Amino acid sequence: IDRHMADLRMVQASDVKRVAVKYLQMENCSLFEYVPETVGIENRTVDTIRSTLQGLLTPAANQEQNLRERETVLPFEMPDKEDDYKFSRIRYPFLTASILRGPEIFIREDHVSPLVHVGIFFPGGRFDETEQNSGITNLMIRMMVQGAGKKMDYRFHRQLEIYGGQLLPVVEDDYFGFYFSILSKNFNPGFRLLMDVVKSPVFDANALDQQKVLLSAQHVQYRSWKDSADDEILPKLFNNSLYAAGHSRSDQSIQGLTSESLEEWYEQYIKDRKPIVVIVGDVEGTSLATYVGRPFSGSRFQVTELAEKYAEPLEKKESIETVWDRNLSLVSIGFQAPPTGDPDRYAAEVLQSYLGNSGKMCHEIRERLGMAHKLSLDYEPRLRAGSIIAYAVVSPGTEEAVLSALEKEFQRSATGSYTYRDYRSAVNTAVGAFQLRQQIPLLQIMDVTRNILAGDGIEGYRSFQTKLKSVPAGDLESSAESIFKTENEVSLRIYSKPLNRNASEAE
Repeated sequence: IDRHMADLRMVQASDVKRVAVKYLQMENCSLFEYVPETVGIENRTVDTIRSTLQGLLTPAANQEQNLRERETVLPFEMPDKEDDYKFSRIRYPFLTASILRGPEIFIREDHVSPLVHVGIFFPGGRFDETEQNSGITNLMIRMMVQGAGKKMDYRFHRQLEIYGGQLLPVVEDDYFGFYFSILSKNFNPGFRLLMDVVKSPVFDANALDQQKVLLSAQHVQYRSWKDSADDEILPKLFNNSLYAAGHSRSDQSIQGLTSESLEEWYEQYIKDRKPIVVIVGDVEGTSLATYVGRPFSGSRFQVTELAEKYAEPLEKKESIETVWDRNLSLVSIGFQAPPTGDPDRYAAEVLQSYLGNSGKMCHEIRERLGMAHKLSLDYEPRLRAGSIIAYAVVSPGTEEAVLSALEKEFQRSATGSYTYRDYRSAVNTAVGAFQLRQQIPLLQIMDVTRNILAGDGIEGYRSFQTKLKSVPAGDLESSAESIFKTENEVSLRIYSKPLNRNASEAE
């Protein structure tokens, strides 16, 4: 492993071609087709598929080669192969950089890898979306990344790849922006590419139509069972306002968005707005602060002020029933919970550890009673509201039994007592989960950002683990009592296919 990078640098172009010829042969391939039920499965034979592909590959490859030979390709910038990176296990604390009329910048020096990770995040976005423009922030950010500023799309991403860089769009409930990771020795030219994206976005109408198609396809392809539950339960949990608009309705509303509406959203939330900048990685102290902060500094740059609006408390118990086209059912129970910045947030984190995953609720229902195929409990603190939601994937016909078991576990947590062993185990689990998150640069950067937006500052991040450890058992009991109120719960039943459900009821 010590010579891995050196061995990579020794690879020649002839080696790449040799390996391609050796392994990328028809005799070595397997074909897997995953098609919608409406299409049907055709009875193809191996010989038929091979002859079809072989008949298409050669002319297609020749056509592509002819196009490439006539194409004018501008040169790419090739970075120096050498660098002066030195490994170190020391992780320095976060430092705050002060830039005159500039953004807030938080930097952690960490030399465990030759990478610099940067989060550039703007407050708002999805926070202020409505039913009419739900999904506009996500669409805008993806358009910015794909459009790649003034450069041609393929040239931007190819150059970024050469620098050893990665650019990901990030859209959360309270903020949005970019996660940028790159080899430290190539940071300066890579950051200039990033600034092209942020400062000179291109919202081309044709590219916008393509991006809408891609987003719709991804919505179907990567939609999880939790997404299906959130689409139904969050609008009720948050009274059809605030954080409720950014879920099930976004797939329909983005179809009506135009290049002009994206431009207006960009003008409102990004242009001449100060972002929150968090840097983690192979840097020397705060040496990058001025370089990173300069593009966002000046008297014209303003701080985005988020509205002081909070989710209204539920006035009564809500129940939802619907059907989906799957073989298993899903039941869920949700409660409003402390938001980010609330002092009760730490007790809620420990409460999640007490009940969820390997905790009491999941063990009781999934392991001891064997009543759920999948079961999880998620606490999601947002800036102006929070939620604790239990999700269970169950067999048809067991929906009511599992829902009743979930309610009993919630009420037992709200009214019962906690043994010292269970309490300390929950605290340790919460602390361990936080420590694990800090091993992933993106999650570490997002945790810092949430604390900054909540008004807790960098000190809120630094003291987070200490506050988790100091949650008393009494706070755990009072937190459960205040959150898990039956009269304020939202319950959900998503039944399996109607055919399966009727068969189950008939039995």
